[in-house]
Amino acid sequence: MQLTRADYQGNDFNRSVCTFTMRNGADTVQFAASWALMDAIEAGPRSHSGQRDAQFARLRDRIEAIAERKFFSMRDGERPSKIIILTAMDVGV
Repeated sequence: MQLTRADYQGNDFNRSVCTFTMRNGADTVQFAASWALMDAIEAGPRSHSGQRDAQFARLRDRIEAIAERKFFSMRDGERPSKIIILTAMDVGV
């Protein structure tokens, strides 16, 4: 089974992440992609906070692929019950 795209929820400026959901069958999985992750994917200059929505949209396919790999690499008991955080360390996952 694979995860499927669901909703983009937007920026959380306090935590420096973009939040989104994906579907695992009938279940909704909550993710947060750190701004550091998005900057690491682009390997360019750091984006400004006002550019994060556009950056997420541009990188969405790659971010979701990273999210899916991380989700399925975790065992059921290791998966957090609320949100899975994607960080720059997950780029190579």
